[in-house]
Amino acid sequence: MREPVFVDSIKLYNGRFCNITCHEDRINKTRTRFFGPRAPIQLIPPDTMREGLYKCRIEYSREILSTAFLPYSPKQITSLQIVYVKNFDYSFKYRDRSQITELFNQRGTADDVLIVNNGFVSDSSFANIAFYGEDGWVTPDTPLLCGTKRRELIEKKILRECRITPDDIKGYSAACLINAMNEIGTVQIQCNRIFA
Repeated sequence: MREPVFVDSIKLYNGRFCNITCHEDRINKTRTRFFGPRAPIQLIPPDTMREGLYKCRIEYSREILSTAFLPYSPKQITSLQIVYVKNFDYSFKYRDRSQITELFNQRGTADDVLIVNNGFVSDSSFANIAFYGEDGWVTPDTPLLCGTKRRELIEKKILRECRITPDDIKGYSAACLINAMNEIGTVQIQCNRIFA
């Protein structure tokens, strides 16, 4: 049986990795979960990229398989199509995203999908989601993947978890997609552009 391969994407800004502790923690916990106790991986940014914004994409299994640095600009996402699934599991960031690609292909004329798993809002095809309402920013407590940016924002008490259904969305004024590369507000979507 072929060993699973995982990916991680890390923001490199002006020569420094952002939120590196959360990324190393996720990588090392994933390796331990699938391959048993191993010496932890520590990631060091290259000396050659001291200016600009890059996406560092790491593929790994027992050890790191490849590392690539790509100039980054945010995706232009202004609309989401809700898609419904049951018992969907993507709790580890696998390189094989074929099941998520199948959902993404159901977006119709929207830019991306908003996945509703077992009746509760989870994530888009590539990011966690946050909603803005009277009590500030909230994020579903039922994500497919507990992202590193999501974790950081919850720990800093910028973001609060709660249970969100599709019917709840109309009670929020805006939504945004967050991941390692995108802070709150970088990829913002009006809730009337989330289609049922």
